[in-house]
Amino acid sequence: MASTDTSAREDGGFLARMGRHADVVVGVLLIVIGIATIIESRGFPATAVGTDIGAGAFPTAFAYILIVLCLLQIFNHFTHTGQDIDAGDAAATSTRPNYLVPFLGVVLTVLYVALIHWTGYLASTPIYMFVLLRVIKFRARMASVLIALGVTIALYLIFDVGMGVALPPGELFD
Repeated sequence: MASTDTSAREDGGFLARMGRHADVVVGVLLIVIGIATIIESRGFPATAVGTDIGAGAFPTAFAYILIVLCLLQIFNHFTHTGQDIDAGDAAATSTRPNYLVPFLGVVLTVLYVALIHWTGYLASTPIYMFVLLRVIKFRARMASVLIALGVTIALYLIFDVGMGVALPPGELFD
């Protein structure tokens, strides 16, 4: 039994060990990003309108929400580690994490951010969301289309129409 445990550790390597604690690592990294967002958003300029809450209010609020959710994720990791896997289930403990899906998600997000100023919010966001839903293997195509369009329209109505925050119109369509 001891030789099996040793060989599993040797075969698993760094990525397998990280897979077991990836939620903690991601949580800590996102907490750092949240703190950086709070610090940076304090430097946003104030507006001349006295009732305006300021440009930094929404990034700060979302950063605090992100930090709280990450703390809950880390807490959940330490309180529930190993409880969902049977001790005798060797197949469940030997599976390797799939890094392709998160990697593709990051690549798609970087492309979206890089292209949104050129293509515009209304053209690029539904495409990005649809492709991202397909990458994460959301199976229902029609639901993917409806979710992508619905979220795009909802965010447009909230930010552009409701709050008057101009979303990128895109240079391609100017």
